Amino acid sequence: MTRYLLSLPAVAFVISMYTGILLLLVRLTVSISGIPTGALRVLAFSGEGALGIILLLGGTFIATRLAVFLFTPFSRLPG
Repeated sequence: MTRYLLSLPAVAFVISMYTGILLLLVRLTVSISGIPTGALRVLAFSGEGALGIILLLGGTFIATRLAVFLFTPFSRLPG
């Protein structure tokens, strides 16, 4: 029963984590758009794309691990 109650703060954590990631990426996009040099801007957008992929995949990994931890029965946990 307590694991089901823990799922509510877990969902709030995942939502706030993704909101933070998206706000960071939007802030980076706005600041990169102000770069006057074309080649440097392309390089910065490429780096931002790589960072976005890493952050979103990492967020998905954390959310998935949290869900598996919360909804796996005690008898099936390792250790």
